[in-house]
Amino acid sequence: MPKHNITPDEPVKAKVEDFDIDSWLSGTTRLTQSVTVYGKPHLRDEIARLDERLKTESVEAFDQRMGSKNPAVEIAREIEAKRAEMTASGKRFTFRGLSQKQRDKITAVMGDRDDDDEFGLRTIAEMCVEPAGMDWEKFRLLRDGDDEAGFAGIGVEYFESTITRTVQAVRAGHDVDVPFSWNASHTLSIQE
Repeated sequence: MPKHNITPDEPVKAKVEDFDIDSWLSGTTRLTQSVTVYGKPHLRDEIARLDERLKTESVEAFDQRMGSKNPAVEIAREIEAKRAEMTASGKRFTFRGLSQKQRDKITAVMGDRDDDDEFGLRTIAEMCVEPAGMDWEKFRLLRDGDDEAGFAGIGVEYFESTITRTVQAVRAGHDVDVPFSWNASHTLSIQE
């Protein structure tokens, strides 16, 4: 196999006279972006605290008497258990840019109501392509929780730094370029 030398800055070269606008238009898609949201983000702090404790427990300094447990190993196991729990609580959310028809639908549903929060959550829900079934009320529950049902939600700040930030990036449409994959380039370069 030939060696692939891929660089991130190779421009696409097409002849202007070969450009077929109808063919190009029929292949266009809307911008999408994804973000992972952890249902248990509080575990990040717990893991950091345990990691600080682990730094003070030296595996080498532990007196390995018969039958005694090494506290450093126990802390390390607790860290790994919490990491697994936090990872399992993660869910990938994917958002896609709206068509004008979708925007008009949201405006029509809102009617004369002047509720910026509901409008924003309806926009987020309309843009959400994964996971399926996320309507605006579920996004509100994700953000704010439900005291009566006994769950806290992820909070306004974490919601804004994950969901809202990703939606805003899609809506802004900035910096859309072909991403360079070092991993793909490296894999292909070592294959002969």
